[in-house]
Amino acid sequence: MRPLIGYLLFGVISYLIALLATVPAYLLIDPLQQQQPDLQLYGVEGSIWNTRVEQANWQGIPVGRLESRIAPWAILQARLQLNWRISA
Repeated sequence: MRPLIGYLLFGVISYLIALLATVPAYLLIDPLQQQQPDLQLYGVEGSIWNTRVEQANWQGIPVGRLESRIAPWAILQARLQLNWRISA
């Protein structure tokens, strides 16, 4: 019985990790825009780990294309490493 519980626990944890790794970035846009009403994002693609935004506007001013990447290994070390790139 004990090995079965271990396998089930491993399966559930693996499923949750896979689910977290594939969360689409567009699910975070509405909460982000509610917190930052001056920010408009269009053409959001990718996952929460690797996101691309085709057009971003801040207070009505076009910012250009945004790309962000979260380093998952840094999270395992209890750090958040976020890299941003803005291009016109």
